[in-house]
Amino acid sequence: MNLPHNYEREREMKKNFQELVQNLLENNPELRDNDLRLVANIWWMNLNGVLKHRFQQYELDSFKSLLEMYAKGDLPNEQSIRRVRRKIQEENPNLRGRVYEQRHQKADEFRDEIMGWDQGDIFDD
Repeated sequence: MNLPHNYEREREMKKNFQELVQNLLENNPELRDNDLRLVANIWWMNLNGVLKHRFQQYELDSFKSLLEMYAKGDLPNEQSIRRVRRKIQEENPNLRGRVYEQRHQKADEFRDEIMGWDQGDIFDD
């Protein structure tokens, strides 16, 4: 089966990323129990490697300081921020964005589709 070029590239990137994470965990035991430090290290590798040519040294130093704060837990956790945002948007329709509406419309359509299934048809041949 010939897969689209994009799919092959995405699969290769995912494999490389998995290898990167595994390598970091194997060589840095302190990252095994600290997702914040793991994330900060991966972000730093991207900023200081692939993207380094786009930034001045003072910008890289600022990024590094920010990532150090993130790794120490000195910044609000992004999952907590997302959770609070979702709760606020649930309770305050005027604060909802387009994505909120699209996501909930798709969920409603999926729920309607599931409710319309005749379970007997799934198993009957």
